[in-house]
Amino acid sequence: SEAEGLMQIMPATADDLGIENRSDPEQSIKGGTEYLSQLYRNFEDVPDSLDRIKFTMASFNAGLGHVEDAQRLALKKGLKPDVWENNVEKMILALSYPKNFSDPVVKYGYVRGIEPFTYVGQIFERYGHYSQFIDRELSNFALN
Repeated sequence: SEAEGLMQIMPATADDLGIENRSDPEQSIKGGTEYLSQLYRNFEDVPDSLDRIKFTMASFNAGLGHVEDAQRLALKKGLKPDVWENNVEKMILALSYPKNFSDPVVKYGYVRGIEPFTYVGQIFERYGHYSQFIDRELSNFALN
């Protein structure tokens, strides 16, 4: 089974959220935003708001359990479990290798870590581009 709809929701997640038709844009967006909200609440202990969003996005992409595994692995290896960049992001990548996904602190095993790592990076890169575009448009609008 594969992710489907605008928010790319998996079947089991859709069932949990009460989404009957993942292809319906309204149901997909409502369900997806509810799911993001649920994931976000799991990271209340992350002090930096941008890091909290990065943890949420990584969980949306790879699953909450894998991100929590990466946090536990970060802690074990002397990294900061509540900081994404250069800390937990390194461990999400590390969970692609047997010596890491077989570690006793890891509960959910292997994850193709490059996917959530890239996903989070691309979201923030796009946000930067869109922000510049919107700022320019607003400046042009204000001048007219």
